[in-house]
Amino acid sequence: IDESHATALAIIPLEKPRPTPVVKPGGVDAVAVAKAEAAPRTVPEPIAALVAEWFSSSTFDGSKRARVDLVAEHGKVAIANALAHTSLPLYPLINLAGKSRVLTTARNLPRTVLAVLAALATLLALVFVPAELRLEGKGTLEPVHRRDVFAGIDGVVEEVAEGIEHGLPVVEGQLLVTLRNTDVEVAIADLLGKKASSQEQLASVERSLLKNTTISPDERTRLEGQKEQFEQEVRSFDNQLALYRDKKQSLRVKSPIDGVIVTWQVRDRLLLRPVEKGQVLLSVADKSGPWELEVHMPDDRLGHVNRAAAESKKAGRDLRVDYVLATDPGTRHTGAVKEIHEQAEVHGEEGNTVLVRVTIDPARHEKEELGAGASVTARIFCGKRSLGYVWFHDVLSFIQTRVLFRLW
Repeated sequence: IDESHATALAIIPLEKPRPTPVVKPGGVDAVAVAKAEAAPRTVPEPIAALVAEWFSSSTFDGSKRARVDLVAEHGKVAIANALAHTSLPLYPLINLAGKSRVLTTARNLPRTVLAVLAALATLLALVFVPAELRLEGKGTLEPVHRRDVFAGIDGVVEEVAEGIEHGLPVVEGQLLVTLRNTDVEVAIADLLGKKASSQEQLASVERSLLKNTTISPDERTRLEGQKEQFEQEVRSFDNQLALYRDKKQSLRVKSPIDGVIVTWQVRDRLLLRPVEKGQVLLSVADKSGPWELEVHMPDDRLGHVNRAAAESKKAGRDLRVDYVLATDPGTRHTGAVKEIHEQAEVHGEEGNTVLVRVTIDPARHEKEELGAGASVTARIFCGKRSLGYVWFHDVLSFIQTRVLFRLW
């Protein structure tokens, strides 16, 4: 009342009206009348409320009440009918169809026809106009001739050779890293000691056989047996020493090819660091040779790529690839698919991907652009498809795998 400045206020709850008796040809249905007049079994649930305000009177006398009751009776019937109507199935579509009549009036009919024709033309273009399907994948630019340099034995990096830094050239067989393995050194020293002891014993037996010409046959047989035993021990120690010396040579890690070092901060990463057999120490790449792209294509697009590759092979032509470098995104380059791996692998945030190797022409690049590991964005040409499929194939694939597949 304070907010509305009214002198009197009445709030009447509006309940759902009770069913009206049906009038039949023979008269009013007595059963329906009895049901309508019977007391309700449960308290009716309000469906609305009527608020009546007076600004010139402060009493709610009989005439005012009669008018309010009349409005309330008509109001609850109207509201109940409206609620029943809007709760019908497909009501939003029916309501939209009713509102669409305004589009067909004489004033709006030309605009409606133009809009329908434009939508129809767009739909036909999406279905019948062909376009090139180009599937995108992320990758890197890599030299074809590149080798990882592995540790051939467990050890600790004792020394990184002079001139072994990122970007500096090396030749095949050049010393890169020297490891230290104390177990190998101890084993070699132990074998040398055992070999020397066996050699001394062998020399003593040989002297006994040469000097003592009057020894008995049994003694000679015993000494000759000892001689043969010591000779076998010396040969065994020599074989073991050869194996350990080969291991010791593995402590001197050398470059497998001519090229340049493509590993960052070699000294900081390796010096005095313990390494295990088979661990990658650094990488060497031949930047003067051929280059290629390593494109990681999402596995859900591999079907298109494989079909396009098969068609290209059958036609005797290369499967075209366009790509741009992250260092020069304004220049487009062209390559050809060289190899498609058979196995998918998890690759970072991209999920399951399949490696696609792409041959390129390094002569089309500036020398400064050819950096091993440079990021590229590649698009593989997978033939002609409808324009709508080219634009929305990802959406279609999502619907097929996430919606339709679960309904089948």
